Amino acid sequence: MTSSLEDIVDFPVWLDAMRQPDAMQAAAYESCSADFRASLKTAIAFGFHLWRESAAITETRLVNPRTGFSHMFASRPAAWTLALLSPGYASPARFLAAILPSILAGVDKIAVAALNAPPSSPLCTAFELAGLEDIFILTSGEHDASALLHELHETDADGRILFFPMPSSSPSPCFSAIRQTAESLKLPLWSDSPAPRLYIACSDGNKNSGDVPRRDIIAWAHGDAEFLDHADSSAAAWFTPYSAGTFHRSEDVPAVRSFGPGMEACWIHPLLDPDYFRTRALCAYLNR
Repeated sequence: MTSSLEDIVDFPVWLDAMRQPDAMQAAAYESCSADFRASLKTAIAFGFHLWRESAAITETRLVNPRTGFSHMFASRPAAWTLALLSPGYASPARFLAAILPSILAGVDKIAVAALNAPPSSPLCTAFELAGLEDIFILTSGEHDASALLHELHETDADGRILFFPMPSSSPSPCFSAIRQTAESLKLPLWSDSPAPRLYIACSDGNKNSGDVPRRDIIAWAHGDAEFLDHADSSAAAWFTPYSAGTFHRSEDVPAVRSFGPGMEACWIHPLLDPDYFRTRALCAYLNR
């Protein structure tokens, strides 16, 4: 942990020419219906509910005469996070669930780079609500995603990469190149799982009630999802009526993720939390 809070990461000068105008995010927000916007606001609030904001730097020290050891644990946010969007990526719900832990971890520089195509309007709405300001559109050429990763790494090697692919039977050449660059630079890379299978549980008796999930919001928030027409425990998530939304035992939970009404845009990535975006160091000594 050689860097300090004063070592603020600067984006390459050439990147600014690829910046998406703020007006695009603002226009997407304004054109989004109020209930769809509200679903994303609930998803953001849910992230704050799950994880509290982290202090910029934390240190814990222990000197133990009985054991003969002294140590210090230190923790700080990563220097930067780069989120890379494949063309056509369409899930503001899963994007927010991945980027919020970085925000809550205290990462100072967070950039979103859409590859070869502008991000969708639902994603731009998510950017606006999450307060993300550094949105870029990267095209193939001299200044591509790999070039950006190399320059960010040269500025500060303590970065994180988030990749959001489109459904495909095999990794795209773009993702393969990004993964190869990340491995060569020893940068942690996390990738979203596209096209999740979702099940909406709703009985005939309460389809018109406000106590059931809204399929239209779920389809908008999880744009590439596959919807199941029957209950399946292998589904990535269940969206359940309010009456079934409270579980008293772990064995009652029907899927890895279960969300009640009003949480249609909520999601969680089990292996991604604010700890992923923080760097830890240990310093230990024998007492003398």
